[in-house]
Amino acid sequence: MQIPQADRNASMNSDQENTGSSAKPQTDITKTVQSQDIVEGDPEDTGTPTVSIYMSYVQLFETEIVTVDDSDDEGDKTIPMDGDISLPELLIKLQSQVDLEKITKFNINRNLVLDGARRAIKRKSFCAKSKISVKFTDDVGIAEGAVDEGGPKREFLRMLMKKIQYLHIFEGPENRRILAYSTSALEDNLYRDVGLFFSLSIVHGGPSPKFLSPVMYNALVGQAGERNIEDIADGDLRGEVQKVVFRKLRDGLQTLDVLTYIQEHYKAFKDLFVCQGNEKLTAEMMEVVFMDIKMSVPGSNRRRDEENIVGYWRDFLIDLQEDEDGEITLGDVLSFATGADCVPPLGFDPSPSITFLHDSGLFPKANTCSMELKLPVSEDFNTFKKNMTFGIANSPGFGLA
Repeated sequence: MQIPQADRNASMNSDQENTGSSAKPQTDITKTVQSQDIVEGDPEDTGTPTVSIYMSYVQLFETEIVTVDDSDDEGDKTIPMDGDISLPELLIKLQSQVDLEKITKFNINRNLVLDGARRAIKRKSFCAKSKISVKFTDDVGIAEGAVDEGGPKREFLRMLMKKIQYLHIFEGPENRRILAYSTSALEDNLYRDVGLFFSLSIVHGGPSPKFLSPVMYNALVGQAGERNIEDIADGDLRGEVQKVVFRKLRDGLQTLDVLTYIQEHYKAFKDLFVCQGNEKLTAEMMEVVFMDIKMSVPGSNRRRDEENIVGYWRDFLIDLQEDEDGEITLGDVLSFATGADCVPPLGFDPSPSITFLHDSGLFPKANTCSMELKLPVSEDFNTFKKNMTFGIANSPGFGLA
């Protein structure tokens, strides 16, 4: 699938940030075999016993129980059970901490998103509660790149979460990531920074890190839970992670009290961290997102053309849903118009809208701050589909095709 130039460049230049995936370390079987690690197999098999690296990793999660009650009261100090409060209500409480009168600036190059983000949080003036204002350095000279009214921030947080998902400090399947040990990342404080970025994105209305393994999420909140052998990547990881790595990640995640909220409402927040099966955008979901269609006066020639384009638009969405190997996806369309490739837990504010380009160009345009998608008025469906696909696939970032 062809993707916008900015994302292609980000992928090609990932090694500039020293964040590429590292090779999986080889485990010395003689160092890891313990009595509880030997799994019974075929009694006729006289070869080397199978080593359950799964067991040593699980023990980490069973011993790393986090408490939120520091009182001296006797009794079992466990994480409070979920109450009746909903996830949207919890997110509203977290987001109420943001001070809209103060600004923290992020100067970001789309090819080096993580590098720019880390520079910003290391400044003395950085405050996690301040409103995030993003300027993309590769947008210099583009009108919309001057002021961040929400669109650049959403795009930045989306790209940042995607970059983190494939960092070398995680391994495992792409939607079931677990922590991996890296000496360089530990020395560079990358684990803490990643936890902080998780908190920033959640509180400031960006996407959540919905790519963690269930067992990884349970470890973060100190809960025993489901375990899957696919979640275990390194049998020697337990000692290092238990002492340092998880603590560093939690330190960052405690920014803006996010970790405390998660521990107190771990079931509600699980949907923000763990991918629950197939959760792809659908054409119907996109129609709901773009319900606000601003049309001309009924009976006018423009209104007649717009009614045709609405039909083309809906068929275009259906085609994208059915063609999984196409040049663009529904997520690309949403990102083109809003800066986000998924619908935030609290929805979009303001609501995205659709307008029409009657006399100004063949290709779609968008303003990601106001979240206005401008559709070209084409003579037929094939032309509409071709121009929509080309315009979105070749947009550098802000939908100015």
